[in-house]
Amino acid sequence: MIDVDKYTLINDILMDSKNCKKGTYKCQVACKRSGLTNIHIFDINNPKMFRQISYMKNKGDLIVKISDDFERVILSNGYEHYMHNGKSQENFPWIKDKYLRNIVNKDDSFYLVTSKNYDRDIDILNSADQNFNASIDRSIEPGLLKVYDSVLVAPDESNADDKGQMMILSKLGD
Repeated sequence: MIDVDKYTLINDILMDSKNCKKGTYKCQVACKRSGLTNIHIFDINNPKMFRQISYMKNKGDLIVKISDDFERVILSNGYEHYMHNGKSQENFPWIKDKYLRNIVNKDDSFYLVTSKNYDRDIDILNSADQNFNASIDRSIEPGLLKVYDSVLVAPDESNADDKGQMMILSKLGD
């Protein structure tokens, strides 16, 4: 059992039973450590085995996402961006000075919905391909954009020109 007095927030939960023996499951939980700038990532079936991501600034919106393969965890607080690759924590520089608005898990990588506070568009980045960048034209101002959810739609294999889609449920303005 995870000690609830040590943690202030559950940032992400990932559960998978498809790739497990019948009647079993994998489940990892990412929790914000009370009073510290740490996220602990637990395997719910073995809570003594955990990883952690540390960050320096305890401000901004904290976004944490566990990858579908349970290996990687990405963290952003709007000022710092880190990825835990299963063994160690590393800086994640290609978000640059943008804010991470949302994250979508796909094929063992992350698609990152990003923008600046004042921006002409929303950029979609990929954690596995530093050169990937898709844009959605929007005029962004502070507090104007709220991303509620996003999903990736796989390409139609019968159509060679179809590269798939990302659908984003967001609020822009009032």
